[in-house]
Amino acid sequence: MMKRFTILACSTLFFTTAIYAQKTPWAGLPASKKVQTIMGEEKKVYLTFDTLVQEKKPIERNETFYYEKKTWYSAPADKIGYGYATADGKPFGIWRYFTITGGKYELFCEGSFQNLEANNLVVDEELTRKYTSMDKEATKASFMNGLEQKAFFTGEWRFYKNGKLDYISVFDKKVKLPLDEASIMNDPSGTVSTQLFIAVPEKIHLAGQLIYVIHFSTEGLVTNVYANGVNLAFSKDGKPVIDPLVELPLID
Repeated sequence: MMKRFTILACSTLFFTTAIYAQKTPWAGLPASKKVQTIMGEEKKVYLTFDTLVQEKKPIERNETFYYEKKTWYSAPADKIGYGYATADGKPFGIWRYFTITGGKYELFCEGSFQNLEANNLVVDEELTRKYTSMDKEATKASFMNGLEQKAFFTGEWRFYKNGKLDYISVFDKKVKLPLDEASIMNDPSGTVSTQLFIAVPEKIHLAGQLIYVIHFSTEGLVTNVYANGVNLAFSKDGKPVIDPLVELPLID
């Protein structure tokens, strides 16, 4: 259940719209509508709001949730978003987020959510080998019990800059379980041991593992493609830049 999402009534929608000089991007959308499930059943979904609150302090690369914070929660502004969700908080359809400057809304990104479940979580294989006594299923359950924001970014997300498509990122439905190691001083012996602990994302949405990214120029041409370690750049006319092969040193 997406606890942080807020479903607003029609009267509140009118009030929100009146706050800003510009017409809100969601003005005119129905407060609720009926959609069909994959099984062909009818379900009611509600217009829902969500704010990605910017990080107030610099985001450090070694932070556990660096990617999510840098991508969606970076300064200098909050991102106000809307989409549809069921009464119990299951997201539906495309969600869109905007920044606001001087009463003007500018599209920041758009894409899809899915509610996180324990079977979406994956554990780092190196940690699994190192901590053989770890109960992975119990650890996943413990993380889920303390997770405030269940919805996570998945599928295709499009990001915009100055009104133009800047890049597209595509994510899978697997989320890395945020396990960190901590050094523990064992008194009175003074020996140091390491223990695992679960990092809590608090109010942010997590993201599925990145599959690929495509960057675009202001003219709409592809400038860079990154996919599973392959990084291919393109020239101004859209042609791939093929660098010369590098001769590796002799290993004797």
